[in-house]
Amino acid sequence: MSLRGRFSGTTDQRALLREWTSKLVARYVNAIKLRQPTASDRRTVRILPELKNEVDSLKQLVWHYVIENERLLTQQHGERTVIRKLFQLFSEKAERSECEMFPEPYRKTLRDALDGKRPDKPVRIVVDMIAGLTENQTLRLYERMSGFAIGSIYDPT
Repeated sequence: MSLRGRFSGTTDQRALLREWTSKLVARYVNAIKLRQPTASDRRTVRILPELKNEVDSLKQLVWHYVIENERLLTQQHGERTVIRKLFQLFSEKAERSECEMFPEPYRKTLRDALDGKRPDKPVRIVVDMIAGLTENQTLRLYERMSGFAIGSIYDPT
C-alpha cells in the first residue's frame, strides 16, 4: 500500500498517512540542533537548511489548503466562537474564585494561584486549560456549559 493516488480516507490510507506524518515530525525535530550563541549570531538553535526549506514549503501548503481555505471559513468561525466563549466563561469563574467548574488539576492550580501559593495569574490557568483540550473535549465542554447538551453526572468536567 502506498500514498500514491487519490486520497479517499480508507482505514489503510489513514494509517499510512499517520505513519508518514509521524516520520516527518521525527525528521524535523531531529533537524534541530542546540548550539552556543556567538557575539555575531545569538541564535541558540541551528536548523538543517534543507529541512528548513521542506518545513517552510509544508507551512505554505497548510496556509493555502487549510488556514485560508474559504470552504473552512464557517467551521473556523465556529471554532473561534467556541474558544472565545469558553475563555469568557472560565475567566469569569476564575475572577469570582469559583473553582468548582474547573477540571482537575486546574481546579487545584487555580485555588493555589488565588491563594498566592503560585505565581500564575488565573487568566494563564484558563488559557492553559483550554489549550490542553482536544477538539472533541472542547466541543463537549462548550455544549455542557452552554446548555446545548446535558451530559451525565458521571461525565468528567
